[in-house]
Amino acid sequence: MKILTFGDYNYIPHLINCYRNLKEFNRHNDLIIFGIDQNTVDKIKTIEPTCDVRLFISKKYDYTIYTNKKYVYYCILQYIKQEIIQEYIKIYDKIFYLDSDVITFIDFFSIIEKMLDKYDITLKFYLQADRFNHGNLRNIVNCGTIGVKKTENVDKLFDYFFNRTTNTLPSGNLDEYHYTDFIDNNSINYGIIDNCINLINNEKQSYKIDEIKQLSPMSFHPTYTINKFYPDRHYTKIEVAKALGKWFYD
Repeated sequence: MKILTFGDYNYIPHLINCYRNLKEFNRHNDLIIFGIDQNTVDKIKTIEPTCDVRLFISKKYDYTIYTNKKYVYYCILQYIKQEIIQEYIKIYDKIFYLDSDVITFIDFFSIIEKMLDKYDITLKFYLQADRFNHGNLRNIVNCGTIGVKKTENVDKLFDYFFNRTTNTLPSGNLDEYHYTDFIDNNSINYGIIDNCINLINNEKQSYKIDEIKQLSPMSFHPTYTINKFYPDRHYTKIEVAKALGKWFYD
């Protein structure tokens, strides 16, 4: 099973940290790092990683015209993430997409691979969230960790996704909204990535550093705005990784 991650130049510290984090478990050679511009690819290659580092040029979205529109640009990057997954599930039977800011404590990838023997896709959910301010609470897909198997149902998911996204100006995490809508309204065999495997901050449940250590999840994704959950000081995602002893970039 290949592990995919991607980013732009701003995410280079996280991309390199992800590689070195996975190296702890001898999973780094299963990783493919995608940069969406040549400068990102070239910078990552300066550390001489033994994993694949590839340039990915989107065929569907031109992110460069939105660099001065922060939220639109961010959402376009999330769409490109899905474009990468769609393209590479045609090449590999199973893949696992991992956001580069996810912190891994224990090698959980064999668990995901085994789940994909049974399911078309494995997903993590925000629990009972109103992530899109629609006034209704429901479980929302988190697109930071996605396991995918090559199946007809997965093809339908991506057809649905890109039919919804190629002709609209995005903002926010609409990729997660489209995933959730498809899961709610279509028949697809999915498995849930539970908190033991991947812990995330939910809209009404956040985790401080000591709580994360006590819970001992296999991985932690510092989702939502970090300083919302640490009002006494501003914690960046990098500071959270450092506090958990999993920052390998500096």
